[in-house]
Parts: sequence; structure tokens; C-alpha cells
Amino acid sequence: MALEYPLEHPAVLFQSIGMAANTRINSQTLEDFGKALMIIAGADDQLSMWERGWLTAYMTAYGASREVIIALDDFDYKSTELDPLLEPLLAGPYAKWVRRSLVQGAIRMARADDLDPDEYRAILYAAELLDMNEDVVHEVHSLLDIFDTVNLTNATLLSVAELEDAESTGGTPDPAADSWSDSQTTLEIEPGYVPTTPEWVLLASENFVFAKAILYVMSADGIPSSDEMEQFIAYMRSWGASEDQIRALINEDYRTMTAKDIVEQSPRMQWGLAALTSVALRIAGADDLSQPEEDALLNLYRQTGQSTMMYHATKGLEAVRRQALDRLNAIFARYL
Repeated sequence: MALEYPLEHPAVLFQSIGMAANTRINSQTLEDFGKALMIIAGADDQLSMWERGWLTAYMTAYGASREVIIALDDFDYKSTELDPLLEPLLAGPYAKWVRRSLVQGAIRMARADDLDPDEYRAILYAAELLDMNEDVVHEVHSLLDIFDTVNLTNATLLSVAELEDAESTGGTPDPAADSWSDSQTTLEIEPGYVPTTPEWVLLASENFVFAKAILYVMSADGIPSSDEMEQFIAYMRSWGASEDQIRALINEDYRTMTAKDIVEQSPRMQWGLAALTSVALRIAGADDLSQPEEDALLNLYRQTGQSTMMYHATKGLEAVRRQALDRLNAIFARYL
């Protein structure tokens, strides 16, 4: 099936794409890298809608243009060899990024619809071309398992909060209600599908209320640091925000806002707090989470009547994710 651009339905972000947009890659490199991922993940002779959706989200996070997305959609991955495609990538200016990103990107993309043995063999072959031994691939795979476990647990926290909200109001939980515009959807989502990463929630508001909440937390200890702002902008790009939308958001003065101001802009803030906390911890923690920032997060919980136990649970999960990320960085530091 053809994927139109932009692919704005939040379900395409069911895998954590990390801080992709911190690195800006030129269009030709992005296109060739995307093709390499398609060849590897398509080793089982098919690319599912979930794999294609993941790739579109991943490419978008790196700033891929409409033309690149369309070129990938039309690419004949079944009849193209990986070796000649990788050769110029590994000789080019982004070789280090390619070596760091290809294997873990391929694993994540292939796992979007369950990792097939043929796909894993293709991943091992790609690693061989990168002079990466099999043990490293297995370790990277294990660390990505940890990321997935954290994401799934966060999704469970979201579901619990939503059920509690529905029970308190006597209603039936409906994640789709008032969350996004059907006109933006370019994929048919299977009934009962539950995303395995919390980031999709922050796309649910057309006014980026959740993004405003993150900026409110970042501003709690004064003007956000350059590291915090860099990561915030990266996330906004990965969520499909335009440069104009990003500029409008960061030009607001969040130091004068209160938790009540933020919560009043989103009646669904209550069930999205686990997602908000996970991402806010990543961004605000770019320069170490300060006490005022943590207090701002807790104020959002109190304002919505949520237990702070959920905050501490999400904070603990984020600590596990960061430990896994540190291990992953250490692996590639040795390898590169």
C-alpha cells in the first residue's frame, strides 16, 4: 500500500525513535540509508504496513523531505543488493552515523511486525559488512528488548489511568475520541491496536498541549538550557510538527504558567501523564532534572488528581531505559 506524506497518525510511532533529529543528515544519505533498512527488513519478501510506518516516522525524525519519503515508497527493495548500496554510505561523511544506526534501526524496523528469521539473518549479514561481530548484534538486540519492555509498561500505565478515568466518570474509555483528526490518518489501524510507546499521546492534541506541558516543566527552573531545547525540537520534529509550529511553541513564556493553566487546555491530560512524564524526563533531564522541574511534573499530577505513585513508577522505568541507553552508547563507543 502507498504511504502518503506526511504520515501523521500517531500509531506509526509505536517504536521509540529516540533523539533522531539531533543529527541532521543530507537527503541522499537519508534516502540510501532508508533503502538499506528496507532491504534488510524486507528479507522475508514483504514490508508490512507497520514496518513502512516505522520507517516513515524514523525518516521524518531525521528531517526527510516529502520527495525522500515518496522515493522510499516506490523503491524496489526485493531486487536490490545491499552491498553496493552500503559502499558509498560507509565511505561518505556520515559513515560513523551509518555504522551506529543501521543495525539497531534494522532490528527496530523488522520487529515492528515480529522479527522473522530471514530478517535476522539479513541483519547479521549487514553487521558483517560493517565489521560488527555477531555478539555485538545480539547485545544490541537484548538492549532493544529492554526499551520495548519499558515502552509496553508505560503503555500499560496509560491504559490503567484511562480506565480509572472512565470508571470515575461512568463512561467507556475511548482513546480515539477527540484525539486526532481523521483527515490526517493515512493508515487503516487494526481494531484494538495499542501503541507500544507513549510518544503517540503527545500527537493527540491538535494544539500540542502536551508539548506545552513539557515546555512548562523545562521552564520551571528558568530559561531552558540549550541541551533541553535541542532535544525538545528534535522530539517535535519526530512528532511531525512544522518549523512554524515549533517556533510558535518555544516563543511562549511558560515561566508565568501554572499546572492548572496547562491542564485546563487538555481534558485528557489525566490519562496522558505517564507519556508526558516519560518524555519530559528525557528532555528536562538533558542537563539533569532539577528539583523545580520535578515539582512542576508533580504539580501536573496533583492538578489532575492522579497519584504520585504513577509518577515514581514512570520515573523508575525511565531510569531503566537510560541505563540501557548508556550501555548501548558504550557498545558503539568501543565499536566506533
